[in-house]
Amino acid sequence: MWPFKDKCKSIKREFKPVLCIPGTWKDKIEIFSKTDGAYMIVGDILMDIRNNQHFEIEITNYDSKIRPSFDYAGRWSGFSEEYLNDVDKHNSVVYILGRSGDIKECTNLANVAAKLLKVGGIGVKVETTGKSFTKEQWIELSNNKSIGNLYKMFVADSILIKDGTVLSCGMHNLGFCDSIISGEDFQNAVKIISIFNLYQLVDLPVIKNGQTFQTEITSPYYKLKTESNQPFKGDDLFENPIGMWRLTRLK
Repeated sequence: MWPFKDKCKSIKREFKPVLCIPGTWKDKIEIFSKTDGAYMIVGDILMDIRNNQHFEIEITNYDSKIRPSFDYAGRWSGFSEEYLNDVDKHNSVVYILGRSGDIKECTNLANVAAKLLKVGGIGVKVETTGKSFTKEQWIELSNNKSIGNLYKMFVADSILIKDGTVLSCGMHNLGFCDSIISGEDFQNAVKIISIFNLYQLVDLPVIKNGQTFQTEITSPYYKLKTESNQPFKGDDLFENPIGMWRLTRLK
């Protein structure tokens, strides 16, 4: 069972992102010693002593489901069999629960994960997006935590469902609505979603039902409407409690 599953109903109003980090550590004491005392674990709290921050965590033993979950989520990153075999050699798994879904919190989570990766972590899976990364991929992205890199880490923007609809998942990690579009060529749909999502993150617009959006001055207009039937509705990890915008091309 996903460790934080029982807490989902209580945290849904104030969404909290979750990271999964398999590692070579055997216990909490080993994590403490390998970070030179920078991180201390007391009960279910990971304390970043130097930065005066703390995070709710849960540590589990070896889990045979971690390898296939990284494999599936790693379709965004293209994992090798060699890497997946390394994942399967983990001794324990650290799950970190963020305090809230926003850009600052994701920046803090990226820092914590990068530190753990440098002292025994094997990779990172963003449970609340469904993307996973090798140690090297995550550290490279976290070295420059720009909006663009945080977007790559915490958001999937090319999810294709059966009827050809394309949507994003994970914008709630950053504190924003996800996007969905139907009736477009896949590559064009992904382009529109990524531009619109980054528009939300960078420009911080106040968006209302019925407004229009275009990716550039010569592109078609798309009408924005709140999506009441999210494809991930009811999913503790993937449903966006903040909302989802549907973009519909105007004729």
